[in-house]
Amino acid sequence: MQLLIADDSPTFRAQLEFVAKQVGHTPIVFENGHQLWEYIQSSGLNSYLILLDWEMPGLSGPELCEKIRLAYSQQAIHIILVTSRDETSSLVDGLSSGADDYVTKPINRDELAARLSVGQRNILLRQQLLLINEQRIAAEKLASVAQLASGAAHEINNPLSFVRSNLDYFSSQTSLLSTLDQLLASPETTLPQLRDWMNRHHFSEVINDLEELSRESMQGVVRIQSIVEGLLKFNSEHGLQRQSIDLRPLLSQLLPEGATLSLPEALFVMADPKQLEKMFAAVIDNAVLASDEAKDVKIQGRLLGDEVEISIKDSGVGMSAEQKARAFDPFYTTRPVGSGLGLGLSLAQGIARQHNAELSLDSHLGIGTSVIYRCHAS
Repeated sequence: MQLLIADDSPTFRAQLEFVAKQVGHTPIVFENGHQLWEYIQSSGLNSYLILLDWEMPGLSGPELCEKIRLAYSQQAIHIILVTSRDETSSLVDGLSSGADDYVTKPINRDELAARLSVGQRNILLRQQLLLINEQRIAAEKLASVAQLASGAAHEINNPLSFVRSNLDYFSSQTSLLSTLDQLLASPETTLPQLRDWMNRHHFSEVINDLEELSRESMQGVVRIQSIVEGLLKFNSEHGLQRQSIDLRPLLSQLLPEGATLSLPEALFVMADPKQLEKMFAAVIDNAVLASDEAKDVKIQGRLLGDEVEISIKDSGVGMSAEQKARAFDPFYTTRPVGSGLGLGLSLAQGIARQHNAELSLDSHLGIGTSVIYRCHAS
């Protein structure tokens, strides 16, 4: 486990290095915070123990703590501030900046050795927690993929089954069409004979059947195509391009004709504009389809402390507790077959989670449904 030391005093720097070597470390030593920060940026930050002098020119220990924690929030690191301060308020400020521990000057060898040992144990525990969390996330992703695959298979299988059945019927009629072709090509076939043959084989009914089954098969193919396009949207995120966005013009652009929009003059959030537009469009489309008319959709926004809340309310029949529990599941829909894929809310929730935001439902039977989006204001 690598130990990094930064101290602008040659005397204390040498002392810290000496004690660290005595307890089994091979530290990398820096003369100031800037050198250490440049090293971290060029080499990356793994599972490191870091000893930082509090008072350093240019970049102090607490300032460097904040930069490290902001840039490497998911790494298992342990930072110890080295300080001559002993005021409680100062030490609280130091720990609040992101330090895990502190040691006071002059350096006591046994105390520093003990604090380094504690730091090693903490790093090992954090590594285990990070591993467990990664395994949990991987398991959740696999479960989501399995759920999505199961839903996709079910949705595609329905139109696919009747398209195949129709193709079987088409195939069974090829011999009939082949015989008709031979009769038409033969100079010996008379018109009465041809009519008699067509009547005996109910040819007009076959033509009607073929026309109807062709239309039905085309509808099935279009249905499958729409399902595939919906699935591709789940795989179209290549990394978020976050920027400050004013929600008023974005929502005004998506507002259905006649619908109500009530927002403060400006509501800014940090988000990817294309993804956020896709999310709100999916929720608004759902609200329009659930309402009697588009004008019944109401969009309201407000600022709650440091959070933005957007509510999109429809005038539909609302949801039961069971329906609410499944509303964000891929391919779940309460609409008739063929009128919706059931991917809108699932896609919207995925985008919200990518932005560390929350999408929730407030719905009651006979009253309607509100989809509520909450995120930090920028």
